[in-house]
Order: sequence, then C-alpha cells, then structure tokens
Amino acid sequence: MSTSLVRPVAPAVRKSHGLLPEIQGLRAVAVGLVFAFHLWPERIPGGFIGVDIFFVISGYLIIGHLLRQLRDDGRVDLAGFWTRRIRRILPLALVVLFATAIASWFLAQGEDRIQYLEEIIASVFFSENWLLAYNAVDYIRADYDPSPVQQFWSLGVEEQFYLLLPVLFALVVFATRRRQQLRSRAVLILLAGLFTASLIASVLFTTTSPETAYFATPLRLWEFLAGGLAAFTAIRIPRRWSTLAATAGTAAIILSAFLINEETAFPGWVALVPVVGTLAVIAAGHESWFGRLSTFAPVLWVGGISYGIYLWHWPIIQFTPGELDQIGITTKAFIIAGTLVLAWITKRTIEDPARFASTIGSLRLRKSTVGIAAITAMSLVAGTAWAGINTTNREQAELLAYVEAIASGGLECFGAESADPALACPSTWDGPILPPLQVLRSDDSNRAECWSGDSPPTVNICTLGPESGYELRALALGDSYNGALVAAYETTAELNNWQIDVASRRSCGWSSAPTSASRSEACLTWNELIDEYLDEAEPYDVIFTTAAGRSASESLVVGYQETWQAHASSETLIIAIASPPRTRNEYIACLNDHPDSINEECSLDRSEAFSGIDALSVAAASTDHVEVLDLNDLICPGDPCTPVVGNAIAYRNSGHLTRTFVETLGPYLAERAADLIATHR
Repeated sequence: MSTSLVRPVAPAVRKSHGLLPEIQGLRAVAVGLVFAFHLWPERIPGGFIGVDIFFVISGYLIIGHLLRQLRDDGRVDLAGFWTRRIRRILPLALVVLFATAIASWFLAQGEDRIQYLEEIIASVFFSENWLLAYNAVDYIRADYDPSPVQQFWSLGVEEQFYLLLPVLFALVVFATRRRQQLRSRAVLILLAGLFTASLIASVLFTTTSPETAYFATPLRLWEFLAGGLAAFTAIRIPRRWSTLAATAGTAAIILSAFLINEETAFPGWVALVPVVGTLAVIAAGHESWFGRLSTFAPVLWVGGISYGIYLWHWPIIQFTPGELDQIGITTKAFIIAGTLVLAWITKRTIEDPARFASTIGSLRLRKSTVGIAAITAMSLVAGTAWAGINTTNREQAELLAYVEAIASGGLECFGAESADPALACPSTWDGPILPPLQVLRSDDSNRAECWSGDSPPTVNICTLGPESGYELRALALGDSYNGALVAAYETTAELNNWQIDVASRRSCGWSSAPTSASRSEACLTWNELIDEYLDEAEPYDVIFTTAAGRSASESLVVGYQETWQAHASSETLIIAIASPPRTRNEYIACLNDHPDSINEECSLDRSEAFSGIDALSVAAASTDHVEVLDLNDLICPGDPCTPVVGNAIAYRNSGHLTRTFVETLGPYLAERAADLIATHR
C-alpha cells in the first residue's frame, strides 16, 4: 500500500503566494456573503453561511499542508506550523482588536463598553465562540446586542482547530513510527471518524441546544474535516464535468444564502448544503468557469484581502451612527469603501510584512522570537481592555448607588404611580429619569437562586417573605418575565405577609405546550419537574404564572389549560398575570441614540404593542379557579406605549422590565392579588 497521502498540485495553476485561484474566488464569495448579510440581513438572510465556506477552505488548506508535510518529511513540525499560523493570523487580529478597544472607550458607554471589552479579551485569546455560547444561555447576558468583535467567534473556532489537528497528526506519526505503511490508513480513519462524530453531534445539538451547536468548536469541526477529507482524497472532477460541478456547487451556496434564515435549525444537517457546495467548487478545479472567473484581478484582489474585510467590516458597521434598517445606501456605500480601503492598507502594511518578512529591523524572526512577541502583544491588548473594564465598573457602581439613593427617597408619582388615577399625577415632571442608560441592562430584579438552568433542566426555587407566621403561601412560575417580577413579588410578600416561592426558566411558561420551539424539549422537561414538585409539596394557596409573548397558538392555550386544570381548585387559586406589551424594534439602540427624547422617538402605538393574542388571558377565561391579574394599564397607561413611565424606564431590554419600574409595580400587584383571593374565597 502506498504511503503517499496527497497528490501534488500542479504549480502552474497556483497564484498569489501559492494559492489556487478557485480558493481565492471562494474566499471572495464567502466574505461578500457575510458582508452583505450584515448590511442587508432581510435580503440575504443566510449570508452567514460564508463562515461555513471559510471553515471548509481552512480545513482543505491546513490539512492539505499537514498531509504534504507527512509525505515529504515523515513528521509534523508543530512549532513551525504554529509559528506560521501566528504570523498569518495574529498581527492583523490584534490591530483590529486594539482599534476596537479604543473606539469602545470613546463611543460606547456603561454596560455596552464592559461587554465589548470583555469580548475583546476573549477574542485576544481566541475564545470568543465559547463566551458567546455561554452568553446565549445565560439569563443576564442572553439579550446582549452583538458586540463589534462578535465576528471573532469564527476565528476562535479556526484557531482551536489549528491547535488540535497538528497534535493529532503528530500522535498518528508516533503511533505508526514502526509501521509507516499504515500511516495513510490511520490518517484516513482519524479524519473520517472525527468528521462522523462531529457531524452527528452537530445534528443532535442543533435540535436540543442550538446556541451550543452554533458556537462550539467540536460541533463545527466536521466542516473543517470535510475540507480535509477532500485534500486527502485529492479528488478532481474531470474537465468535461467541471462546469456541472462548479455550477451545482455555486447554486448550493447561493440557494443557502437566500433560503436559510434565522428560523432555520442551523448548523446541523442543513449546513451540509453550503459545505458540499464548496467542496464541489474546489473539486471542479481551476479549469471550471468558476476557476477561470477567479483569475480575474478584482476577484483575486478581494480574495486576497478577505481576511481584512472580515475583521474590519463588522466594527465599522457597529460604530456607524443610527439603526441598521435606517442607514441609507449612501452610508452603506461608505461602509463598504472604508472597509475595502482599510483591508487593503492593513494587508500591505501589517499582514504581508508579518507573514513573509524574515527580519524586523535587525531582529531575525525565529520561532521563539515570534512566540515571545505574540504573548507580549496579546497581553498588551488584553491589558488595555481589562483596564477599561475596571474603570467602567467603578463608574457603574457609583451610578447604581445613585439610583438606589434616589429611588429609596420615596419619589411621588414615580413609575407605575404616575398611571394611578387616584393620585392625579402631572403628565411630566422635572425629576431624573431612572435608571441611567449606562446601567439599564443590569437593572434587573431576577435572582440566580430563582432561576432554573438549561443543561440539564433543573428547578431552582427561591423563597420571599417571612419564614413563618405568614398568612398565605404562594408560588410564582413562568419564563424570564416572571423572573423580572421578583422585586414586585418581594413587595407583595412584605405588604401582605405572604410567603412567595419563585421558579423561572428562560422561554418557558407553565404549560404542557412549550412557548419556544427552539427549547421545546428542555422546557417540557422543566414543566414535568414542576409537576412532580407540586405533587410532592404541601399545597399552595395561590400559584402565580406569567410569560411574555403575544404570538399565541391554539396549542399553547390548550397547554396552559391542561396544566392548570391539574392543580387549580377551591383551595388553590391560579392567578395568570397578563403578558406585557411589546416594545419597538431596536429598542435599546433607539434609547441610546435619543437619550434626550426617548418617549418622542422610541414609543410604539398601543395597537401594535398589544397586537396578537395573550394566551394566558384566553386560557384563564375558560378555566375554573383561574383569574387574570392585569398590570398592563400601569406599564402602558396611554397611547402610544412609552419607554419612560413616570420618569422610570419601564424595560431594560426588548422584553424585560427594569427593577426600578418593577419595584413601583409591587404595591399594585399586592393589592390586586389580595382582591382576587378575597373574591375566590
């Protein structure tokens, strides 16, 4: 059996530092799709599959390089490989991260600045993908807007791949040192086995934990390995079939970009479409129409600066004033032009010199020198971001203390009180608007001990009010909107001398029908655990339940009814707190863009805010021993629904109330709940 691992690529078809023209063409397509998706997400909803194209290309090139090294040298030069990766990837990445850190300091404020700088540190150490995976399932961070370095998640996946694969190849070399004739088969088994395991895991996790499936390196590894297997087999489509292969592959990529969207379960098996399409274009080779088109100077130029385009375009978009859907074509043209110019300049001045120079001044670039320089530069950029986080945290602490001092002063007509007709409050007054926008996102009354986890589903219950001597025992169940009401439950427990247990879970109402399809399995499991708890616990006098959302289906209404009927009785009253009104699109961005005219610019017509059906209220109307408690007259007392009610900002994000406002709802929740219980008894 031959020990040759790859077929040599004909030097005549190589361009631009040894790269095949079809590879440069695919890079141009990939970065173009990502850029277009970020500028026109509604027109090219699946443009993010450009990242998948990059993954396949990286696997094809990197594994191909390792295979050639095994064939020519019989070993893997780990230090040499990683040195080349550092010189190729790190210099421009650190320049972009440092520039973004400086921009974040001057252009972002408060919690946004902290988030951006935290993600910059993660990106410096190529772990942004894991931070985003964690943020996606964390209650506090799940609603974070994209940061200007979010694009570094894919770079993190790539770098982790670059760390792993050479080590595995080296282990294969060691394991077959006495039987080199088996080395080719061992490499194939390694690549094929990892590909299969990663793909199966990706499909499974895409169904059960889509955030993890999207960002986790092991679940994306198969895309790199698909390219690696293509390099191993060195398959080239015969010339007479190359046009068909290139056309089919290009069609798969284009269809993916336009038909895949944010509702698609991705990556999973769906990602096979752009991955196979990319492989088909590569296999068609330079003699296909795609390969010939890729030799045109503009295509080669864009492919050559694609790395810079990918890194620069997103922070430029993020720091451009205004909301994306309101940015005109002229501004977007400037964004495109600015990105191309920056990418070209930094390629000439940073990428290429760092990649190809043998010396810097009189200093020879040895492997050890490159490693020391990399660690030093990474530490400087991360240290700059860390210093910014510490300074901003001190500012945040001072602001929160100010909010606490003002709110505890017993302001009249503040928050929900302003909507109380019995108080005859003025329509406007000159007091401060609270909380300040810098601390808006963290102004949350939910507590970790009241919050149930996702993986695996658990039930965490916190207790509010007196431990003994209480007049009534209640339980509050629901999604994150239920969690946002913790401060109001706490006030209710204090005013009415009740003990209230609270259990909340993300996107999960107390229903046998899940409120979120993407988390349906875990949500149903959580509800089963709740039912088991209720069957074993001492009966509650009252069970509060609520959930956000006004896109109700008949199955959701029935799900509420079936669940409630099993627990509602003359001894146990269920109180369904009506779902809250919607906020406008780009709510946080609007508040930040118009801090001095929030209500004028960021309100939403009442008809739109309350459009749809509140499944909770519908289900309660036809279920015995269930009553509706509506606080929405206090959250949206007029038309339009305004973000600021009685000088309190009602929502800390697009779907959750601020602690500042919830505290003002507490007395009304206590009074209205007591009235419903008195009627029921």
